[in-house]
Amino acid sequence: MLLILFILLILIYNLYSHIVNLVLRAKGSKRVGLITVESIDGAFTDEDGDFVCLAVFDCRGCTLEEFSLQGEWLVDSSESGATFEVELDEDEDDWADYDESAAVSISLLDMECEIRTV
Repeated sequence: MLLILFILLILIYNLYSHIVNLVLRAKGSKRVGLITVESIDGAFTDEDGDFVCLAVFDCRGCTLEEFSLQGEWLVDSSESGATFEVELDEDEDDWADYDESAAVSISLLDMECEIRTV
């Protein structure tokens, strides 16, 4: 099974000429879905507006329906450059801390995800 998956990944790499980040197939289906992370740009400030593009995904043979912000994130202070490690649970949409070197509070409030087709 592992050998078949490895060969499939090699074929996909040669077919699309780039690295695929996720290969999936539904149980009982021969159709393969591919998701490639095209870009990640998480730099934003409070002046950027309502929604900020964090990542661009190339989806082939599948559709991205939902994205969750839960997990580990690194937040850099725009004032001092200090880095904060953030752990978000599935029910959290806010985070706050204090940047002692710049003497300012730093926070992410009312975070939500929106998926747009480009």
